[in-house]
Amino acid sequence: MYNKNGFGYVAQQVAQCLKRFLGDDKQYKVDLLLASKVYVGSLLSFSILHNVVGVNKDVFNIDEVVDTATEIFLRGLLSED
Repeated sequence: MYNKNGFGYVAQQVAQCLKRFLGDDKQYKVDLLLASKVYVGSLLSFSILHNVVGVNKDVFNIDEVVDTATEIFLRGLLSED
């Protein structure tokens, strides 16, 4: 999806999924598109460092990073504070 449509498209799709998941009529604590850009950007940055530059290849598994980043991201959005 990213290679074909680019960063903005992926972030928009994530934001749309979040709206469906959280409810379209809900007032959000943060701008979901901006939050989605930060989330997708962090994953893209890690992927570049991991796969292109070779940083942390022996330390972190890409699946663990995606799972952890997603958990942190969603817990932040769902928190009541």
